[in-house]
Amino acid sequence: MKKIVSLLLVLILASSIVVPSYAAGVKDPVYDGQSPYTYLPEGSTVMLWADFHSEDGGTLTYQWYKTKTDNIATIQAIPYATSKQYYPAAELGVTYYCCGCWNNKSGLQSSPVYTSLIRVEIYKQESLVTSMEVMERPNKDIYYVGETLDLKGLWVRIYYEDGYKDSYNGKDLTVSCDKFNKAGNYTVTLKFKSVYAAFKVTVKNKPTPKPTAKPTPKPTSTAAVATPTTEPEHEHVFGEWEETIPPTCTEDGEMVRRCECGEEEKEVVKATGHIWDEGTMTKIPTDDEEGEIVYICQVCGEIKTEAIPKTVDGEVVTPEPTDTIGVLTVVPLWLIIALGGCALLFTAAIVIGIIALVKTRTKKK
Repeated sequence: MKKIVSLLLVLILASSIVVPSYAAGVKDPVYDGQSPYTYLPEGSTVMLWADFHSEDGGTLTYQWYKTKTDNIATIQAIPYATSKQYYPAAELGVTYYCCGCWNNKSGLQSSPVYTSLIRVEIYKQESLVTSMEVMERPNKDIYYVGETLDLKGLWVRIYYEDGYKDSYNGKDLTVSCDKFNKAGNYTVTLKFKSVYAAFKVTVKNKPTPKPTAKPTPKPTSTAAVATPTTEPEHEHVFGEWEETIPPTCTEDGEMVRRCECGEEEKEVVKATGHIWDEGTMTKIPTDDEEGEIVYICQVCGEIKTEAIPKTVDGEVVTPEPTDTIGVLTVVPLWLIIALGGCALLFTAAIVIGIIALVKTRTKKK
């Protein structure tokens, strides 16, 4: 009997070892957003920010980095830059920054999560640029698909607070597009520092040469040909769809297909909608004034401006993330398998013990 009890205890102990102890780890912080590309004059105050949140109630810590190349592998930590916002010195030229974030809970720390590189460009301020105007358009304003933009003949006047200067043939200007890959009406956007101007061009499909009609062979027979009294009904056979009016970001286009008899079918091609770039911050928000960010459509060059909300005590205010789905608790598969294995071992131990007990009593009789 003692052997049976000992065997049961050994089996129960072994089954309890099968289930390992489980301690929940610290979750990595969740990235929410970061500062956009910044282009400011010398002497400006640069404010960078990074937004993360913790899903398990941990405490977030930060570290800012910088590099002079567009390569995150070359970043170096900035001493004492350990908050969610950072005000770097306005260095002339281009500098890239990024922020790393850790989640800390119960003495444990998560792996770091990084923002992407934030480009900050500081230019030497000669005098404030106020506006820009196209005085004369380029010589060429009609293109075929596949051709490259030609700025010869372009005359742009750039106005400053204390005067103006002229730019010819696109000198010192940034252009929104270079090569035209699709037919349509395009707005070419010109940029100089923080001001913009634009002009329109038309892009057409390359004309397709018409096939030469083959002559109809004359009948070789001299016999009279009977003329049908009724003409057979014509059945339209339409060719492939041809885009006659390309769609733009804001206007619908049109496709046409034709039968050899001249009959046409038309269909509307929906406008494509604007494709905005990531935006350029042209004015930093303060506690007293809103900031400004400019977006340019990467297709047609259209420009839109949006306000950046005022800061509160020097900090950017962003909405707290909400979770409307709720929390779903999931039991890990390995835990279910381990518990099931323990139950089987325990049942087997009881059966073996009963069999051994029966055999012992039988021998005594």
